[in-house]
Amino acid sequence: MDESVLLMQARGGDEHAFAELVGLYRRRIWGVCLHIVGDHQEAEDALQDTLVSAWQNLDRFRGEARFGTWIHRIAANSSLMIVRRRKAQTQLVDFNDPDQPTLIDDTGAPRFDDNIASP
Repeated sequence: MDESVLLMQARGGDEHAFAELVGLYRRRIWGVCLHIVGDHQEAEDALQDTLVSAWQNLDRFRGEARFGTWIHRIAANSSLMIVRRRKAQTQLVDFNDPDQPTLIDDTGAPRFDDNIASP
């Protein structure tokens, strides 16, 4: 079926038309997601976010660009959000900061400096 007909039907709430429409671009948007996030599981999450976002915002598609371009941008943005969340969850630890917790509580152990004889 023609993309414009599928788009019109999808905008009218036809889920099957939407599924067929995104099916035309599924491999491409999967590739975008996988390229950006670099992990199959997270790429699946990004793809799912893309499809949900596209469905929920289909009324905002203005038609100034092709549908493929629009959903490609949604896929890129969904993937970038996952990367940002991943970075936010990753905390760098400054081991020179005395306020940082240590992995081993060595407060009672003698320090290396204490065992060196003074000249």
